Amino acid sequence: MNTSEENGEKRGKKKKQMKIIALEEHFQIPAIKEALAKLLPDAQAPSPLASPLSTQLEDLGAGRLKEMDTMGVDVQVLSYTPVGLPAIPDTEVVPLTKEINDQLAAAIATHPDRFVGFATLPMPHPEAAAAEFERCVNTLGFG
Repeated sequence: MNTSEENGEKRGKKKKQMKIIALEEHFQIPAIKEALAKLLPDAQAPSPLASPLSTQLEDLGAGRLKEMDTMGVDVQVLSYTPVGLPAIPDTEVVPLTKEINDQLAAAIATHPDRFVGFATLPMPHPEAAAAEFERCVNTLGFG
């Protein structure tokens, strides 16, 4: 052991360990599947939103945390999967993006040491996107 390590141990300092951060890990909410099912009730093609992966994407709790621990990931930066959202009618997309951000904020509040996130914004609606961005930063605490 070198002298600086010995000195650090003598002062009770622990060596800092680097965190593993997974960037832009996707999640989804069931409301998008429901909105798409109303929009395309007779769709014959299988939707990626209905795949077995769908359940994993909707898990912002114990299952996701277990997978993170298994893979050695300390923190995930969550972002909403883009699948399905562009197909949602304009009248529904703004409230759905708010719901996405509310659920993301709840997951971050529940596990603040494990999750951070990117806001989802209704980009085709600039005024609504700006308002939602402000809400995400000032009310929901996205930073």
